[in-house]
Amino acid sequence: MLRQYSVDGVVVASSTLPPGFARAFRAAGVPVVHAFGRPTGRPGVDVVGIDNVACGRMAARTLAERGYTRVAFMGGPEGATTTQDRLAGFLEGMADYPSIAVSHSFAAGYTFEAGRQEMIRLAEAGPAEAYFCGDDVLSIGALSALSDRGFAVPGDVGILGLNDMEIAGWQNIDLTTIRQPIGEIVGASIDAMEAMLADPDRAPEARIFPCELVERGTLRPLTRPASGEADAFEVFPVAPGVVDGRDVERRVAILLDGAPAFVARIEQHLADGGEVDLALFEIAEDPGRRRRRSRCGWRCSGPSLSRRST
Repeated sequence: MLRQYSVDGVVVASSTLPPGFARAFRAAGVPVVHAFGRPTGRPGVDVVGIDNVACGRMAARTLAERGYTRVAFMGGPEGATTTQDRLAGFLEGMADYPSIAVSHSFAAGYTFEAGRQEMIRLAEAGPAEAYFCGDDVLSIGALSALSDRGFAVPGDVGILGLNDMEIAGWQNIDLTTIRQPIGEIVGASIDAMEAMLADPDRAPEARIFPCELVERGTLRPLTRPASGEADAFEVFPVAPGVVDGRDVERRVAILLDGAPAFVARIEQHLADGGEVDLALFEIAEDPGRRRRRSRCGWRCSGPSLSRRST
């Protein structure tokens, strides 16, 4: 159909079309760029977009660091590559937090009404504590459904979107989301098309842009460490070697800000037979927990170890 209009090239801007759709243009000799497509190691066509798997991992970490214990992914159409990759990254990221219950579901489309209807269904069954929604439009539909059903956001349910559309920043939306640099992706897609028209024999390339978290008002705040403590939330392997005459090759140093997910992570590490040089528990929500210290007296601040004063 496009050939009858004598087009010089095609930019496919969709993640819901089959992956072979863009490749069919190249096979027919029509220059093509797949914007917002799925990158591969050896792309058959030029692809410009984001790493949706990495965004899913970012979403998992974002929810876990806020202490949610029951989370879910609410995606768009199950067959969309963006839905598949964001879910895969989310499940991969949540695997680091085995104590957190995880579920997932799919809306009929990437639309406000589809997000609203799916969240109505989920809310009637009892919602999770927080949702990573497949995009901002789904998120806004979910917010509408939660409001109608009497759930406060973020008090009762947290919502995390993806895209950072202009509407996400409106005062009555105030959506916490993961920003996809849409303007840069569009510009790079045009650049790729121009390069292809100038050199038809040019090999296809994939150009991937990073995403970033945009903090607004639909998730509970991130708990910060107590004053004077290092801002380190992850588990850092200690480099092989000897410290004060001790073999530390298999030890792990941990500094914890108090999120229950990280407590569970340390406890699982210990249950699996691992050793901990220092586990510092500060749980504001559960004053019954004791501060626990190991016998070694070392602490982790970033990727390096420093002696803890006793």
